[in-house]
Amino acid sequence: MSEGNAHETQKPSGQVAWGQVAKGGGRGSGAPRSLWSQVEKLKVKDPNTQYRVRLIGDPYQFNKLYEPIEVNLDPGYNRELEVFKAGNNPSPRYAVWVFDRNDGNKIKLFENGPMIFRQFGTYQEIIGDDPGGPDGPDWSLSFNDPVGENGKPNPRQRQYRTMHIKPAPFTEEEKKRIAEHIARFPYGQVIKGAEDDYINKLWEEAKNAKEGAFVPGSYRWYMDKKNSSPEHQQAAQDLTLDDPKGDSDDAEAAPEVNTDAKGDGFEDVFKTAAPAGGQKSGGTSLF
Repeated sequence: MSEGNAHETQKPSGQVAWGQVAKGGGRGSGAPRSLWSQVEKLKVKDPNTQYRVRLIGDPYQFNKLYEPIEVNLDPGYNRELEVFKAGNNPSPRYAVWVFDRNDGNKIKLFENGPMIFRQFGTYQEIIGDDPGGPDGPDWSLSFNDPVGENGKPNPRQRQYRTMHIKPAPFTEEEKKRIAEHIARFPYGQVIKGAEDDYINKLWEEAKNAKEGAFVPGSYRWYMDKKNSSPEHQQAAQDLTLDDPKGDSDDAEAAPEVNTDAKGDGFEDVFKTAAPAGGQKSGGTSLF
């Protein structure tokens, strides 16, 4: 069993163990403005491609509401808000850093629903080791979209397949990159839950929206406001929006990394759930 499992009680808010994911198992810290625009994402879009990745650490759990408004939510989001009391329920989502073996071994953020993450989580139950730990394996990811009644593939019924390939212990160079990356990009700063005021503003707009209008908070909604009248641009600015596609020029600057810390910082991160050369902080560490 990997050493990281002995420290599950130290996990920052939103971060969960793979075993919890296999079983299906703080309030919003900001509006969509975040470090999202500064990290690369793993896009699993081609059904003819085998995506090979190496999981890094434990996954980050959050929630996302898609309708009648679209927002990211922290695990402890305020369920007393009107939009939720009206019967609107968010969907669980997970994110994890990965090495993208198909793209120069870049570190990317992989975000998806419970189906594929539970497949990762069962590795810990069956093999008895952490799928994202120092001695974890490489994985192959693929998917197919079943053909619907109209004879066309239906992405809403997408089926993911995962397969662990072979053990792939982190190299010394990878350990250094991991320590630097997760100190610079804490999960909680990359995927920010929306604040109550922001959610309430979107909900008010949704209640008064005309038929066929874009879902408030969605990318199309935001771009429509950004590219329309000055009044709409000001409305978008008042909501402190960041471009969901990651093209904003005014996203928060990534925190500096303490490069003078003793060693490469990887072991400290793994053992203490704190960033390399930094203090313990919610949502900062992967381990």
